[in-house]
Amino acid sequence: MFYNFARSIIAFCLLVINGRYTVQNRDKVIPTPFVLVSPHTSWLEILYLGVTIKPIKIHFMAKEELFHNKLFGKVLRGLKAFPVNRTNPGPSALKVPVKLLKDGNVLGIFPSGTRKNTHNQLKRGAVTIAKMAKVPIVPAYYDGPQNVKDWFKRHKVTIRYGEPIYMDDAKTKEALEEKSLLLVAAFEKLRLEVEASKKQK
Repeated sequence: MFYNFARSIIAFCLLVINGRYTVQNRDKVIPTPFVLVSPHTSWLEILYLGVTIKPIKIHFMAKEELFHNKLFGKVLRGLKAFPVNRTNPGPSALKVPVKLLKDGNVLGIFPSGTRKNTHNQLKRGAVTIAKMAKVPIVPAYYDGPQNVKDWFKRHKVTIRYGEPIYMDDAKTKEALEEKSLLLVAAFEKLRLEVEASKKQK
């Protein structure tokens, strides 16, 4: 109930502050469960992904420090986020997300919970969890403001979804590495497609 209410408020705020946004390839989003993965460039990306993938709810992995404030932590949990200790990841770093997926949910993963371009960290976590849960990966790409200042300047926003990456044949380390490379290639493909669509306008 809280999630749907919060998403409606966020959608309204995004529209009022930054105007209309473009969603490309929404039909590529398959039925749940799956792992949603996107290069993390801005916290705004989380908001736009959450809104554009409606009615699906995303369970985001978030760094443990964000939950230290009890009130903010409660809000995050209401938004389906859950904490992960990045410094000393224990069994729960895999157990919790895998269970969420096996229960039919969607898991949202960013590289180490940071906005740095750490493709290796991104692909390892996403591919490993997807393999353990036996679910596909859906890549997504955000193109838009990187900070609040640019957001209020009403810079254009585009969210583009890519072809699902299925894990059925990922039975060896070599196969997992191939899936990792496919994921990185998918992000680059999405980036180029977004750039091409902007030039056509």
